Amino acid sequence: MLLNPLQPSYRSFVVRRICRIYLPYIVVIVAAMFLMTVTRPRPIAELSWWLNRSWTKPITTGLVIDHVLMLGRRRYNFVDNPIWSLVQEMRYSLIFPVMFWIAQRVRWVVAIGCSLTVAVAARLAMAHFGYNGS
Repeated sequence: MLLNPLQPSYRSFVVRRICRIYLPYIVVIVAAMFLMTVTRPRPIAELSWWLNRSWTKPITTGLVIDHVLMLGRRRYNFVDNPIWSLVQEMRYSLIFPVMFWIAQRVRWVVAIGCSLTVAVAARLAMAHFGYNGS
């Protein structure tokens, strides 16, 4: 996409990515929340704490916003536990082409300086806000 001029544009790539990842993600989340509401499961003593954590909390506005915006905050990861991987895939697939495009257009010293600045800022944000917005 970025090196081959015959590849589709970034905009086309983003639209395909949304159709491939985000739309099925939303369908699964809506179905899971519906099933949570209908079945209202309770913890089972014989099962692990991890499994008992799933579907046993109420659906809140924060939960819905977190999933619709693909924020991936750990405290809301009980609707469909493996969904975190799709959140990460969506983030990386949209951000890395932009980073590559920028890296192709700036001097290597600037790219390294910006990378270090972003890494330090991310570390400070994680120290202040907690890992993954937990």
